[in-house]
Amino acid sequence: MSVHFLVAIAGALIAAAGTGVLGARCLRAPGAALIAWTVALFGLTVSLGAQALGYQIGFGPTAFRAMEIGAQVLAPLALALGLAEVAGKSIVARFAARLILTGLAIVTLVIFATDPLSSATFGKAWPATTVYYQIVPNKLLEYVLAPAIVIIALIAMGVTAARPGRDPAWRDAVPVTGAAGVAALMLAAPGLIALLGLNLPVGSLFTPLCLLAAAATWFAGMGLGRLRLDAMRQQADQAGAAAGWDQPRDWDQPRDWARPDATGDFEPVGAADDEFGIYRNGAHGRRDDPGYAAEEAEFPEPPRYSGEEAEIPEPPLARYSGEEAGYPEEPPYREYQDQARSQADLFGQIAIYTLLEDRVEDFDRMTRQVVRQVRAHEPDTLVYIVHAVPSAPMQRILYEVYSDRAAYEAHKRQPYVAEFEADRRPYVLATNIIELGLQQAKVSPLPSVADLLTDTGYDLLSDTGFGQPGFGPRRPASGTGSGPHG
Repeated sequence: MSVHFLVAIAGALIAAAGTGVLGARCLRAPGAALIAWTVALFGLTVSLGAQALGYQIGFGPTAFRAMEIGAQVLAPLALALGLAEVAGKSIVARFAARLILTGLAIVTLVIFATDPLSSATFGKAWPATTVYYQIVPNKLLEYVLAPAIVIIALIAMGVTAARPGRDPAWRDAVPVTGAAGVAALMLAAPGLIALLGLNLPVGSLFTPLCLLAAAATWFAGMGLGRLRLDAMRQQADQAGAAAGWDQPRDWDQPRDWARPDATGDFEPVGAADDEFGIYRNGAHGRRDDPGYAAEEAEFPEPPRYSGEEAEIPEPPLARYSGEEAGYPEEPPYREYQDQARSQADLFGQIAIYTLLEDRVEDFDRMTRQVVRQVRAHEPDTLVYIVHAVPSAPMQRILYEVYSDRAAYEAHKRQPYVAEFEADRRPYVLATNIIELGLQQAKVSPLPSVADLLTDTGYDLLSDTGFGQPGFGPRRPASGTGSGPHG
């Protein structure tokens, strides 16, 4: 019993087990990269099984073709396709990779399966492709397959390794693409050695390389469960670039501020743009601006009142009339802004998380922390509620409503939100994001926030976690809120 046979049979068992595990994951949460790497493991299972059979009883035409097709065509091309799916941020890049690699796989499979073999006799030694295949399969392997696999693997590993510096969400993708890229490079080694004309013992290296590639592919497939490819791809980047969110702003520099623009953000303006002058260097600006003294002389502070008049809030844009009775009752500027917003400005989103069975409590603990931070720091986040699903204990639903899309983007830029997005990945099996276009609504006066959250089964204030399915709402405490909560 040869060492090559033992290595081949061990590799076949590892590849078969990995195929079963990744295949089960595909049934629960299918994805293009996961399906591709499952196919790669299946190809390695076939190849290693054929090698074990050949080393034990002797190779033949069927075992030779199965060995070459599984490890030299099916597995490396499937690994390359999965790498393109993970590393490709744009739909154009992923579509081009699918089109090119699928076409190349079809052509190569037909040639490797139908090309006539030479009349050389098979034995128990490793059969070299240069001996048994004709010139077309050999040159296709040397000049097309091996270089294409190497180029795709190196590009995918390189771009993925460079992205965590700009986007921490890509940190978990680095070991995944690294493992799959190394597996693809190991399978491309025989063709690359032939292309470079190196004198290396390919026959002795081929079976161990297939075993190591199977283990690396299994590891990469398991790591895909921690990735949220939909959040790592181009949608947020394109939307941010279109709205100017990716432009850095130095918030420590002194600047003047005017009324909010269409995105709800306050933009800097010059002296000529602000006819009233009271929104600069005062409520919204900085007094260490070098031009503040001159502007203060040009736009003096409004008079301060004492006594009973001091309790009358001064409206930012007060309109004076001929009466001497005082200021008319007008809402402050913020209420003007809120009243000017139409319902079309509101932005909503539902995120449905399917959790791993043993990670539900960890995920609930993380959501309690992020909800506290949102409640404390985000006044423009109108609704941020985490729901349990009694009929699906492994699911959590996050319902979000923001005053506008700018508030949603500001929410995403918060450090605690970015930390939540990165840390929750090991706990989530699948995620479904649904954007909402809010139209009509009816909001009734509600109890206090503590009673409201307790009645829903999720007492965020007391930090008790989710209620058990089947229990109805508890009686609210005495007293109600001061008004409707949006």
